[in-house]
Amino acid sequence: EMILAGRKINDSMPYFVVERLLEGMRLKNIDINNCKVLIMGLSFKENCPDTRNSKVVDIVKALKEYTNEIDIYDPWVDTKQAKDLYGFDLIDQPKNEYYEAIIIAVSHREFVDLGGTKIRSFSRKNSVVFDVKNILDKKYSDITL
Repeated sequence: EMILAGRKINDSMPYFVVERLLEGMRLKNIDINNCKVLIMGLSFKENCPDTRNSKVVDIVKALKEYTNEIDIYDPWVDTKQAKDLYGFDLIDQPKNEYYEAIIIAVSHREFVDLGGTKIRSFSRKNSVVFDVKNILDKKYSDITL
């Protein structure tokens, strides 16, 4: 297993995701401080309600150093469980034309079904969509892994 700056590669993944997002936002001159971020997916894997070992929790923690305006959307995860385990208030539905950044963190079939046009409609004109799971056609995302 590879080690990066004293952390196992898998553990460093959330930080890598946040670094890439910040880089993408800088390129578009979007102020990361207090920006509105939508995170799509909280569960450990797609089409599953289990959040144990979810790396998304660490992505949220890393992002909170910059903004508290983070909406987490996951139709699979129990809202009470998310609140009890992590203190997260899940949203029922993303807002339209609202977010400066969107991270697609889990490839739930609901997200695949929404498609690029709909997912992009949640974001403002100048925004960054980071498709961590490569579920969208390339033209809809600004960053992929």
